[in-house]
Amino acid sequence: MKKDLQETRAPRRHTLVDKAPVIAAIIIAVIGWVASLIIASFVNRAITSAVPSYPPEGFAGYIIGAVVIMLLYKWWFRPEFQGQIIGGKPGKG
Repeated sequence: MKKDLQETRAPRRHTLVDKAPVIAAIIIAVIGWVASLIIASFVNRAITSAVPSYPPEGFAGYIIGAVVIMLLYKWWFRPEFQGQIIGGKPGKG
């Protein structure tokens, strides 16, 4: 059912990505990096308040931040992007 819904949905238009892919890749990387650091900061603060012995620069926040950013990236470029989390053969680019 879910696959049928994805196949009927029209692909999104990404004008910046289509016109200037290198600039778009740099912008996406910087925004993803900053957002990941912000998420990691909040997660590390929450863990530190619950577990006082947890170091404030712990790695759990960075892992959670990276996963959240990957999921947001996959959601933003749906349905045509399927290669980040779901394995498979690479398609023509």
